[in-house]
Amino acid sequence: MVFLTERWDGKATSASDNSWEVTLAELLNFGKITNMGMYKMTLPTAIKSNLRRHGMQSIGTIVGLKVGEKVLQKAGVFRNVNKVVRSIGLGQTVKV
Repeated sequence: MVFLTERWDGKATSASDNSWEVTLAELLNFGKITNMGMYKMTLPTAIKSNLRRHGMQSIGTIVGLKVGEKVLQKAGVFRNVNKVVRSIGLGQTVKV
């Protein structure tokens, strides 16, 4: 809720007045917000810093998840889960 509701009036509470809580108003720069609770940092520099710090880990996680998905698919796990879901009558509601 902080992401959607904070900073539209230009004011911040403790929930959004820090460098790691970015709000929708800040992303859209509604009202030309300049201080986002970041000390000597703008939103673009914060994003660049986070990408430098966590980019490789994020890429590794995405690649690992895609490999895991393929392994589970080849092993037939999804097919078996779908059979169970259909057998209990939730086939139209849940798909794995």
